[in-house]
Amino acid sequence: MDFYYLLIILSVGLQAERGIFDFLSYFKLFKQLSQKGSNKPKKAKKPLYVLIPVLNEQEIIEDTMLSILKIKNKYFKINIAILTTIKEKINNKDKKMPTTEEIINNSIKSGKLSIFKDSIQIFQDPDIDGKMATQLNYAINKLKNIVSQSTYYLVLNADSKISSSTFRQLSRLIDKNKGKEFAFQQPCAFVKDVDASANQFTNALSLYQSWYCLGHESRLVRSYNNKSINNWNKNNNTKLGVIVGHGSGMTLNINLRNGGYPANLMTEDLTFGFNLSVNSVPILSLPALELADVPNKFTIFIKQKSVWFWNFLGYINCYKHNIKKGHSRYKLFLLLTQGIGAGAYWFFDTFFIVTPLNPPKSPPLWFLAQFIKQAS
Repeated sequence: MDFYYLLIILSVGLQAERGIFDFLSYFKLFKQLSQKGSNKPKKAKKPLYVLIPVLNEQEIIEDTMLSILKIKNKYFKINIAILTTIKEKINNKDKKMPTTEEIINNSIKSGKLSIFKDSIQIFQDPDIDGKMATQLNYAINKLKNIVSQSTYYLVLNADSKISSSTFRQLSRLIDKNKGKEFAFQQPCAFVKDVDASANQFTNALSLYQSWYCLGHESRLVRSYNNKSINNWNKNNNTKLGVIVGHGSGMTLNINLRNGGYPANLMTEDLTFGFNLSVNSVPILSLPALELADVPNKFTIFIKQKSVWFWNFLGYINCYKHNIKKGHSRYKLFLLLTQGIGAGAYWFFDTFFIVTPLNPPKSPPLWFLAQFIKQAS
């Protein structure tokens, strides 16, 4: 018990400084989310592609697609692009289980997805060693031959849940910045699995990741957002922008002009954000919540954590790559310093947040999670 209380003291001490800023960030974010506003429905809806990379998502993909396609939306013609991979087909060759792609195709032919068949496309990444970056890059290179490169896309995970607010607020951003192209990032609350019957690890991790994203990460996104607005079309950015994959998007043109997602690294999201920052690409805050879940087993959490650890170290590769392209060493050093600092903060804070929350039930945090669910 003494060791447990020691962890609580360390937790409070090490998080106090950043915690104050993150706590204030909650209020700014909720104020931003509460400003609904209004924008006129478009006479001719522009296309918006929702890209969902998948690998062995047979159990949930159909429901996720339906939840998106059934959203009442007056602003975009929604097209869902499912990004499968040949790797799944090869790995399931000797198994009796159908692949994710087969599940979707069967549903399109005679299942729940049949009424939405004209709004669904499937792109299978042919890279046998592929990953999310190659799936995304393959689909985007196909889409550039189908639609205008000024078309926006939104990346979601197979477990993502969004509402009409996502489409309404994206439409507002586009209307507000007519004639301009930008990337965007929406905040995510990891509260889909929070429940009284769930194990305490799942509840604690849900609350921790929601705190990190809504308090800390959203503050970084809004800070870069303000910098982008004040310095549009100026190549003088020295602040690190944040792209976290799910809940992010941009025009096809921005993606292609900046080399696509880094496929030579273990992960593609934060590192692509680094490359966008180098080129002073505007990354705007999209004030609409995405909901997602978290690993429900400690072993999966550790595996996820190890992958994300390399995500931050990928900044070093981006630094070297952009040095070779002739970018300012001073600018790249500032971006690298911010990236490594953010990575260290993220890596160590997990142990000081999750551990104290895990043993006891915490009513205040429980009600916070329920409030987030209701607000979304």
